Amino acid sequence: DPQGKQLSTFPLKYARTRVTAEIKETYLKYYRELSPYWRVRWERLKDWFRFPDYLPIVQYFVVADQKIYILTYKGENEKFQFLGLDINGKHLKTVFLSLNKEKDDVFGFTPFCIKNGTLYQFIETDEEEWELHATAIQ
Repeated sequence: DPQGKQLSTFPLKYARTRVTAEIKETYLKYYRELSPYWRVRWERLKDWFRFPDYLPIVQYFVVADQKIYILTYKGENEKFQFLGLDINGKHLKTVFLSLNKEKDDVFGFTPFCIKNGTLYQFIETDEEEWELHATAIQ
């Protein structure tokens, strides 16, 4: 609520994504080669990496229009899974939506939000301009 009180508790009983060798290599490559910040620290940090057996269910979430939209780590055909729940955690729908990733960043998506059943995204072009994309959440 506006004062920070807990509104509800609910279980998220969804299948989680197993951490595969391919997923591990994607993250390690990011730190080892792609991130300017981490690349120069790689030799000191490389032995610190430990991976869980499964990724968390929730990668990111948005609360809008009395609904909770949970971005999971699951994807298919370059689309990402969103779980739609009501504000009390009751599952309403599962959808797969195109979501633009930041170039060479395993963690970041280009800026996005959800409002009135629509996913809005800012996508930077090669000309360093920004496009606003809108996708209805069916």
